Amino acid sequence: MTMTEPVKAGGEKVGFISLGCPKALVDSERILTQLRIEGYDIAPHYEDAGVVIVNTCGFIDGAKEESLEAIGEAIRENDKVLVTGCMGRGDVKQSRWEAFMAGQQSISAKKLQQKVGTTQMLLIDSVSDNGSIGRTSADAPEIDGVVHLPGVTEFQPGDWVEAEITGAVDYDLWVS
Repeated sequence: MTMTEPVKAGGEKVGFISLGCPKALVDSERILTQLRIEGYDIAPHYEDAGVVIVNTCGFIDGAKEESLEAIGEAIRENDKVLVTGCMGRGDVKQSRWEAFMAGQQSISAKKLQQKVGTTQMLLIDSVSDNGSIGRTSADAPEIDGVVHLPGVTEFQPGDWVEAEITGAVDYDLWVS
């Protein structure tokens, strides 16, 4: 996937991928124009961009697949991705969401494996007779995965604890 040529605007850099039908291309030009007006530079490479915008098309199966592939590539190369266009709409069909999340699950599992063996500061969210559930300082409740602390019951919700991550599965981390 190649991105748009760089623009010298002197501001924060944004990656931009434009896919799809003539309407999507017109929308892309409008978005790029607004970004330039607001002082953003357009980055030609993922690693140069503070965020990558993927303007998608989702009306035909080939365009859907191309959009999902482009979104997945952008996420693998740059963690900060904004999806616009047909695939960015709130009424995206469940099957598109499931296909995207299957790819995201693989990416998440690889990233979480990198945390195994590291010591993390955890915020305890809940405690039961079976153990505690927490999250790292970088994780948002109800969005990101959790850290499972099975058998650990001595903490209270709201406590910050330091723990070594011993495992990772899909979206979650484990402390044993």
